[in-house]
Amino acid sequence: MMNEVLIRETVVEIAIWNPQGSRLAVLLTDTELIEQASINNRVMIYDSAGISLNTIHDVDAINVTWKPDSTEILVGCFKNQARRYDIQTGVTIGSLHPHAIGILTDVLCVAWDNSGTRIATGGSDNTIRIWEAATHTPLLTVDLGKEEMPYTKAVYNVGWSPDGHYFAAANWDKNLYVWDGDFRDDPRIFPDLSGFQWCPDSQRIITFHKGQHAVVDLSTGERILTVSHSNKQMTPITWSPDGSKFAGGYAPGEIQIWDAATGETLNIVAVNAPLIALAWPDASTLRYATTFIAFDGVRRRPEDERLGIAIHSLPLGGVTTP
Repeated sequence: MMNEVLIRETVVEIAIWNPQGSRLAVLLTDTELIEQASINNRVMIYDSAGISLNTIHDVDAINVTWKPDSTEILVGCFKNQARRYDIQTGVTIGSLHPHAIGILTDVLCVAWDNSGTRIATGGSDNTIRIWEAATHTPLLTVDLGKEEMPYTKAVYNVGWSPDGHYFAAANWDKNLYVWDGDFRDDPRIFPDLSGFQWCPDSQRIITFHKGQHAVVDLSTGERILTVSHSNKQMTPITWSPDGSKFAGGYAPGEIQIWDAATGETLNIVAVNAPLIALAWPDASTLRYATTFIAFDGVRRRPEDERLGIAIHSLPLGGVTTP
């Protein structure tokens, strides 16, 4: 099943499914604003049928994530801000100013813990900050690049394991850092790994870097599985609900599903379009979103171009086996 949505001249910055795989948040920037060096943009919220639920304007954002109960989104912004928005009303619930004030300070990534009680922010100033969500009180600061210039070790991915026992972060030196959830000990550092996604069992984490998916067992610290692909672009990754499989998307338009124990390719799905988001909400359904170019008129003039987002729900019995 596929549903299409047409949007005016825009660039998709990021798209992310909510934890239940039922709603999609898409961060968009108008091309005319890019040309004007403006950084105001918007987040559009869709359900799995492609119906628009809300548009939150002027978010000034770099990244976006969902609160676990899907009632809010949290955005990391330019100019040292992170903001919370109510999904139903689009109203700002609160703002955080996490990182050192300065022209190069941007909040590059944001995350909630699974209980919805803590927030993490990662910044271009090479730091991670943990916050109490209810009061926005800062709880902890971790500096990954003391006395270094901003962006040299900028943090672009953060997140807790589903059970809250671990916390992971990836930064621009291509290291993956993993702490116990209380941050009492120094992190374990895994080199040449980035772009991580937690397994539902909280014991494994998958990363993507230089054309490889690597699965790390955190109980041993070992890379227990590596699968390669010719595409070296960062792509969406998702686990099956039981953690027995994982899926990744590749340009120019392909999804592969692997056995998480053996690395065997189980299925290949040809999507024939750029993939922007991937979710596995239940054992029988894979949900993903792609982009395409449509035209308002029959002449196919450049000024008539419109960005389209296609939202797909795929019964897993319908994929091909290689």
